[in-house]
Amino acid sequence: TIFVSGGDKCDTGQEWQAVLHVECDLDQDDLFSTAKILNDTSNAFHVNDSCSPLHFSMSSKLACPMCTPDDFTKSLSGCGSNGKQTVDWVRTVPCIGDKS
Repeated sequence: TIFVSGGDKCDTGQEWQAVLHVECDLDQDDLFSTAKILNDTSNAFHVNDSCSPLHFSMSSKLACPMCTPDDFTKSLSGCGSNGKQTVDWVRTVPCIGDKS
């Protein structure tokens, strides 16, 4: 969560604020195309007594944590005709990066 303050002042003398909630989504490359306003915006941009922060939500893979070795499970294939198995490392949690 990112807090942004220092905006214009409302009737109460407080500064307008915005709160940006960024969520991990491994399938989303573009952060800005997912932006949503979470507040009721019918009166959000008019000076009023509440001076409530505006809340926004965005999703991106850039919000995901970096992977650690503990974030993977080993998966073995069956033996092939040559007697060998394939080893794959499968993510067990949403994270960015490979097993290293």
